[in-house]
Amino acid sequence: MGIKESIGWTTRTWNPVTGCWGPEGSPERPNRCFYCYAHRMANRLRGRYGYPPDDPFIPTFHPQRLALPSQWKKPTRIFVCSMGDLFGDWVPPNWILSVLSIVRKCPQHTFLFLTKNPITYHHFHFPQNCWLGATADSFEASYWNATALADLPNITFLSYEPLLDLVYTNYNALWWINWVIVGAMTGPGAGQHAPEKNWIRNILHQATKFNLPIFMKHNLRPYWEGEFVQQWPA
Repeated sequence: MGIKESIGWTTRTWNPVTGCWGPEGSPERPNRCFYCYAHRMANRLRGRYGYPPDDPFIPTFHPQRLALPSQWKKPTRIFVCSMGDLFGDWVPPNWILSVLSIVRKCPQHTFLFLTKNPITYHHFHFPQNCWLGATADSFEASYWNATALADLPNITFLSYEPLLDLVYTNYNALWWINWVIVGAMTGPGAGQHAPEKNWIRNILHQATKFNLPIFMKHNLRPYWEGEFVQQWPA
């Protein structure tokens, strides 16, 4: 499935792999994040478009979707696997290698990857048209996942989405980070998990101090007075 998106920081999504067991999950003990929009979407698509009827969010490989980027001739920014985590421990390496083989055949596009398990990036070789990101929704994750992005030769970024806590923002120490995304939780429970203004202010101040490009999602406007800085890495 590949569709045009209104996410803001990407143009299209491409989902050759869908589903997720969660950051510490397994087939026997799935640990799916309570805020996961992809899980909710998969449930709505249960039994359709390749989503299994029994458990629509079980990790699934969709080989029929692999060729989609080759059909898009215009250079496009593509978010890979928005409906799952391609780099979870449960993902077979051959699935990842199949995805990367298509990426190499499409140098006109920019492919954005995002995972809660960024250490796995180091097991693969990515062409330069890949941006490698890590989800950082808490202080601990924002430190360890940012550290896991070190020594990668690609553009790297952090996604504080949803922003659920004060996060680690010593960007002088995290000099390899090229870009950050910040967004509030959406969907059920969003009101109970709204970010605090000082969390947002801290990210914005530190990113500006170290000249780090930042993309602030529009859903943060109720919690912040002023204009957001929205930039892209060079």
